[in-house]
Formats: sequence, structure tokens, C-alpha cells
Amino acid sequence: MVATTIAAVRGDRHESGGIVAGWHLAGLTLGATAIGLVVAAVGAAVSMPRPTAEFVLGTFAFLLGSAAAFGRAVPVPSSPAQVPKAWTVTMEPAQYAFAYGLGLGFGVATRIPSWSLHVLLALVFVLGDPAFALIAASVYAVFRAMPVVAASMTHRSTEEIVAGLDRVRAAALRADGIVTAAIGVALVALGA
Repeated sequence: MVATTIAAVRGDRHESGGIVAGWHLAGLTLGATAIGLVVAAVGAAVSMPRPTAEFVLGTFAFLLGSAAAFGRAVPVPSSPAQVPKAWTVTMEPAQYAFAYGLGLGFGVATRIPSWSLHVLLALVFVLGDPAFALIAASVYAVFRAMPVVAASMTHRSTEEIVAGLDRVRAAALRADGIVTAAIGVALVALGA
């Protein structure tokens, strides 16, 4: 998935990779903001015992995050969907990067490598706060775009970049698990 985006951002066309990476981040931010605001609005409209919901979500976040932190990740519900290959030849790199970012921003219709997105969306739902949804969407978009933005700043080949990402993937998933578990601990404390 990252290789596809990097290849599009760095394609053989002579457009600035930084500009195309910016379009990718813009698409991610727009998609994440849209889904975040919808989930927050639904959460605000639903009557629920918020402390109990925070406690339950925190417990799940702690367990799922801890499993990932110790290299025993629980399988993540995810879509195998990929962007159409035709996009790479029918769209300009900036259009492709934006559209792909938009799809990743929505998140739930793409491959999701860890539980953190599900936990984040559940937290947005439980809190029902649009301001929190905007902050969460921005943070998610920046972190999800990092590999593409970093790749746009180097002259290494796509294959070299992907090989480098493969070397750090396990560590990144463990770090993601630690953060998810820490969020779980905070939610349990709030809900208790």
C-alpha cells in the first residue's frame, strides 16, 4: 500500500514530490475530518453512560495495544481494497495522491494495519465532541502521511524506501500498540 502511494507521488513525471505529498496529506486530512465529524455527531446524538463507555473502550484499547506492544497483535478488521491501478495512468500525480489520501483519510474502507484507528474512531464516538474529532483527524492524517512525505524528500528508489519501511514496520506497530495501550489506561482512569 505504501509502495503504491510512494510510486505515485514519486512517479516518472517531473512534478515536485513535495507538492504531490502535500496533496496526499490534504486528501488524508479532508477524509479523516469528514469521517471524524460524522462519527462525533452520531456519538453526540446517542444517549449513553459516558464513564462506562470510556471504561469499556479503555479496557479494550489497553488489551489490544498491549498485545501489539508485545508483538502478539490481534487481527484487525480491515478492507483489502486498493486504489484502482488505472488511476496511476489516468490521473496526474497530484490528483492521484489527493484521491488516495482521501480514501486513506476515511480509513475504514482501506487496509488498516493496527487497532489504533478503530480505537480513535470509538473514542471520537464516545466523546461526541467535534473539536476533539478535528484534532484527532489532523493527528491521524499527519502520522498516516509520514511515509509518503518522507519518501518525497529522498532520491532513493521506491524499492529501497519500501525495503527500509519493511525493516521498521514491526517497531512502528509495537510503538503504535504502546500508544494505544496508554490511551486505554487513561480512558480506564477517566471512566472509573
